[in-house]
Amino acid sequence: MLAQGFIICMQESLHFCEEWMRRMYLCFYRRLRSILDN
Repeated sequence: MLAQGFIICMQESLHFCEEWMRRMYLCFYRRLRSILDN
């Protein structure tokens, strides 16, 4: 998943790259918050 998204990021436009990075960050952030809250 991560590697595939990165490959698409390299091939496609920078806009897709920004969206993908933001989505990865939000997913990681929510997971981290849920771990810290519990």
